[in-house]
Amino acid sequence: MFNTAYCLVHQHNLGLVLLAALVCAVATSTAFRLMTVGEQARGGAQLWWLVFAGACCGAGTWATHFIAMLAFDIGVKTGYDLFGTASSLAIAVAGMIVAVLAAVRAPRPWAIAVWGVAFAATVGAMHYSGMWAMRVAGVMAWNPVGVVVSFMLCGLLAMAALWLLHRDGTIRTFACASACLTLAICALHFTGMGAMRMTPDASVRVSQTDLPRDLIALCVGGLAVLIVLAGLATLWSAARAQRTSLKLLRAVIDALPQGLAYYDAEDRYVLGNHTYQQEIAASGVRVEAGMTYAQMMGRSAATLAIPDATGQEAAWIQAVLEQRGQGAASRDQPTADGRFLRIENNRAEGGGLVTVISDITGLKRQAEELAAARDAAEAAARAKDDFLTNMSHELRTPMNGVIGVAELLAREEMTPRQAELVDLIRASSDTLNRLLCDILDVVKVKTGGMEITEALFNLRRAVESVAALFQVQAEMKGLAVSLQIGPGVEGFFVGDEVRLKQVLANLVSNAVKFTDTGSVSIVLEAAGPMIRLTVADTGVGFDEEVRQRLFSRFEQADASLTRRFGGAGLGLAISRELAVRMGGDLTCDSRPGDGAVFTLALPLPHADASIVEVAATADAALRPDEAHTPARTLVVDDNATNRRVLTLILEGAGIETAYAENGQEAVALWRSGRFDVILMDIQMPVMDGFAATREIRDLEAREGRTRTPIIMVSANAMPEHLAASYSAGADDHVAKPVTAATLFAALERLDYVEDEAAAGPAEAVGRG
Repeated sequence: MFNTAYCLVHQHNLGLVLLAALVCAVATSTAFRLMTVGEQARGGAQLWWLVFAGACCGAGTWATHFIAMLAFDIGVKTGYDLFGTASSLAIAVAGMIVAVLAAVRAPRPWAIAVWGVAFAATVGAMHYSGMWAMRVAGVMAWNPVGVVVSFMLCGLLAMAALWLLHRDGTIRTFACASACLTLAICALHFTGMGAMRMTPDASVRVSQTDLPRDLIALCVGGLAVLIVLAGLATLWSAARAQRTSLKLLRAVIDALPQGLAYYDAEDRYVLGNHTYQQEIAASGVRVEAGMTYAQMMGRSAATLAIPDATGQEAAWIQAVLEQRGQGAASRDQPTADGRFLRIENNRAEGGGLVTVISDITGLKRQAEELAAARDAAEAAARAKDDFLTNMSHELRTPMNGVIGVAELLAREEMTPRQAELVDLIRASSDTLNRLLCDILDVVKVKTGGMEITEALFNLRRAVESVAALFQVQAEMKGLAVSLQIGPGVEGFFVGDEVRLKQVLANLVSNAVKFTDTGSVSIVLEAAGPMIRLTVADTGVGFDEEVRQRLFSRFEQADASLTRRFGGAGLGLAISRELAVRMGGDLTCDSRPGDGAVFTLALPLPHADASIVEVAATADAALRPDEAHTPARTLVVDDNATNRRVLTLILEGAGIETAYAENGQEAVALWRSGRFDVILMDIQMPVMDGFAATREIRDLEAREGRTRTPIIMVSANAMPEHLAASYSAGADDHVAKPVTAATLFAALERLDYVEDEAAAGPAEAVGRG
């Protein structure tokens, strides 16, 4: 170290040393700039940039070495061997190209180490080969330790320089990296010079063919000038490219339809695009650099350009600044000219804020139009629901009288012709009732009102009950109905028993209707996690074209079948919808004249044994020891025909009845007498069924009365009506038109009659 300092101070021209350092700094900064450009380039362009960077660095290193050699003065004659000098230049350029390529393309964990070794080896080889090419009147020798130290210093400083270059990309870091690389080159040169020992020897003569110092100085000076020019050209090109990029970026930002501005960490305006300045100017403020956002908002509020701030300027500004202080936030602000602006803030690096202003007037108008359209659609949907509700009520009320009276007439003694006429009335009314129910089911499915409930039920018993419904009808046509039960379907399952029976009943009904001769078979089996129900018949069948549209609404096999067999073509559409809602599917297969096969697949899980046991225990606890028939039933309906039909049905079973024409009369009769069941209509004058039911439940609670079962019997059969019935306190809901079957089925559910079969097979599946 002391030898190096002594050599530098006493054996070198300090002016030339400083010039060597300056040339070295220009060369290294130019090389690093070119390396940065090369790293961002792709393909062949990257290779050329990196080769150029290595060449500049190598030439600069060689020039630094020989300028420093010219500064070295030991008082003896010196010269330079042409071949050795040229070889040192070639070593410097080629070695630096290799080092630069290694630094960029070597794997990242090893790139810095590879660069450091290659760089130190190149500079050292160039230095010592250049020293070998120097001819002096004396004998040169080197201290091995000093030589090793020179290589180590150069390699470590070169690695530090590359690490700084890739650290953060700032100008300060770039300057430090260039200075560190300059120091690496100078450290090797002067440490190596300090390790050299020169012993003058007059007997050693410098050949006349060796290059003189003046010629070397001229060559080195010319190369140094070229390096400086290359460095300046690189810096000018980088600055020009940066100015061009900034100009282009400014043009792009100014072209944005949104206003864009940057505020520093103290929330002072720094710069903004043209749109932002226009928006601020529209609020009565001339934006200036250094103006705080609070000052800007204060002036806008003072000019009454912001309606939200009128009369509460201070509070409004405080709220805006608090939201802005949260960093990433946005607010919608109306303006005095009727527009809406969305102001968004995003925290930038360094603590500043980027503010974006967008005109969202069009979006607001579209949102208002969409809201208006939504309200209109909802109003139309409500109007449609009201229409369906009213039509359901108005159609079901007279149908209740027709079906009820026809059913009662069928029990009387009549002549064959009278019996035939009654059967025609019953068949026509049943068809009309089924059509009305199908239409309402379609509406429920479409509007999402068709709810699927899950409960425990005996699958085999449910299927057997549906099959039994159509035995008589099939036998009348000479058809055989068979039921096959496969393994794995015994016991209780979890699912919607009512909807399953509805789908199965529709499939069996169609099979019987479209089959004139042969049989109808029902197969229940387990298929992995699914339960599969197959209904096959030997009827008319259909082709592939019909199969593709069979599950569409209002579709049947063809028009002739519609005329021949009747029906609106809604049953299969509803059945498919129900199957999908229950998590399964309904498919079919058929050929004309060979019958049809419909397959219903549903994911019905087996019920846990403990749950079944608990449910059975609870059910047994709730049931009375012996079923009994209610001694008295209160019939509440404002329609005289409906009251008479219900009375005749009940009296036919030996049940005593009383009646009321509205809810108020019903409450009065209930308070004065004892009734085992109340059949309550919904739409009535004076007091409707909901209000009457709530009044009875309140009186029971206040007076400690025993709860009286209430069954809503109404033409209002939409899902919301059922929910309202149960909410008011009803125990069940029966939809009009009412038959003896549906009425006694409801009573059986309340445990007041024992035999479900007494209710009649035609309605046991139930649609209420």
